[in-house]
Amino acid sequence: MRHNIKTQIFLLTSLAISCSSKLIEPKLTSHQDKKLVVEGTITDSIETQEFQCHLSSQFGSDTAEFVTTLSIKVYTDEGIYTYSHIGSGIYHSDVEFKGISGQNYFVEVVYNEITYSVETKMSYPIYINSVSTNYPSNPKPGQYLALSNIELNVASESDQYLMYNVYRGTLYDTGWFQLPTPNYWVMPVLAAPTQTVRLYAPDYYEQFYTGDVIKIEVFAISKDVGEYLLSLRDYIEKELPNSQFHNPPYYYENGAYGLAYGYCYDTVVYQF
Repeated sequence: MRHNIKTQIFLLTSLAISCSSKLIEPKLTSHQDKKLVVEGTITDSIETQEFQCHLSSQFGSDTAEFVTTLSIKVYTDEGIYTYSHIGSGIYHSDVEFKGISGQNYFVEVVYNEITYSVETKMSYPIYINSVSTNYPSNPKPGQYLALSNIELNVASESDQYLMYNVYRGTLYDTGWFQLPTPNYWVMPVLAAPTQTVRLYAPDYYEQFYTGDVIKIEVFAISKDVGEYLLSLRDYIEKELPNSQFHNPPYYYENGAYGLAYGYCYDTVVYQF
């Protein structure tokens, strides 16, 4: 089982604004302003760790502007780990090291004389005990199951949050097709040897039928990360459609987009 600290990026570059007769001054940055984006992982294996850095781009653009002139340091109980640029915005740790569950990590990035930082904690292990659904025992022809009907019985070593990936496949094929599931689809879990968690997803998202095979990966993330992801989910699902007057929430101090988190994971294959 691997424990990782990983950054993921959530960046929306345009907002629809509606105004009433009352003068409102929205606190927005221009969609043309480029923000620093930092992505990376720290595993529980002694190895070279990696970050990737680039600037934000216009919505719909698939061109990345790599950042090659910043410094990255990770502060841990064992010491300070520095990183060096190896090309295309990729930074490798100068020495091999690993992450430890329960330990705090302070990530510091300096770019154009501005310091961006965040402190987070490595999560604790999580285990899938079983999978079940509320699918009828005698389903009607054409009746389907959604992700929100899937329930996991899990064991967790700490109060934390759970997020997940889902893949389609077959029992006899090693190839899996990953379904797009946002990282902010998270659920809270307690420190307990057994508990039931229903996967968070819209009821209309993806359809599964009797005989379909999926693989589920679950990731335990610390409470600080889970709470940030919940705020991001609120922004995406509640505030953005209502034309709120502010930008998406930052994770790094001083306004860099991204997310640093430690995770432990488990996986299971399930046939409906």
